[in-house]
Amino acid sequence: MRLERPPEKLDYSAKCILKVELQDSAGRRFSDTGSVSVRTVRSELFIQTDKAIYKPGQSVKFRVVSVSDSLTPVNQNVTVLVKDSEGNLVDRYEHRPPANSSSPMDAVFTGQFQLSDQPNLGDWSLIAETQSGKETKTFTVDRYVLPKLQLRLTLPDFVHENDANFTVSAEPRYTYDKIAEGEVSVNVTLMHNCQSSGRHYRYGPCNTTLIGRRLSQSSAGSNLAEFFFSLDEWRSKLAQQGATRARWGDVSALVSGEFREKFSGIRTLANKTFTIYRKRYRLTIDTGDAPFILPGMTVPITVR
Repeated sequence: MRLERPPEKLDYSAKCILKVELQDSAGRRFSDTGSVSVRTVRSELFIQTDKAIYKPGQSVKFRVVSVSDSLTPVNQNVTVLVKDSEGNLVDRYEHRPPANSSSPMDAVFTGQFQLSDQPNLGDWSLIAETQSGKETKTFTVDRYVLPKLQLRLTLPDFVHENDANFTVSAEPRYTYDKIAEGEVSVNVTLMHNCQSSGRHYRYGPCNTTLIGRRLSQSSAGSNLAEFFFSLDEWRSKLAQQGATRARWGDVSALVSGEFREKFSGIRTLANKTFTIYRKRYRLTIDTGDAPFILPGMTVPITVR
């Protein structure tokens, strides 16, 4: 008796019931039923590149590994397509291992190609195809230029919500540590919840942006500028809106700095966050590595 196996394109990874019936020359019938495991052998493809980002003119090295679903090497024909960020076919490679080869190295295909000096920038793709399927690996082609300007923001160490004001310092500098000339501005956005009373009670998030007023700027060997922010102005704006700060939770402050270079007009941005606290102290309970506290255990408490 001969059984035809299912097509490879279909997945029959399950047990099938096989029923056999026979009849002899005397007319007697014999039958039996059993289970047969029919399993389609599948393969997986893994694509690796030596880097994730390439610059124009660099060489892209890649490797394609064929394995079975049990992670054993599978020697099979592999076609590798290289497409740029616009979907154009750039190159094509064929891997044809020797027939009846049992060497696991024949399941690995390595190759490389060189990018042109003016390639299409963006995400490129390597597509490996076999009879059982295909796999895609993407990498990025981009021009990387080191930033020549940095805007350093220095935030206050501690701010309480009842303080009258606070200051933020901004210092634009070139990466080779030379003072940069231009205009710098700093704003602070306070993010918290508000509540309002009256005919209609409202509760929800509200943001207030404070415009920094410059206090001073050093000149000797530094381009450090200090900016003044008034929390009295924040409270006044809330009062004008008929709102008050929610009774719980701290205030998150987002500091946004911008520097515009004098000669080129290039803008450099920087952002940092800090917290405006509702309480002037914080309790810290140090339990060490203990997952819980037992009666009679001494636990240090720090007030800051």
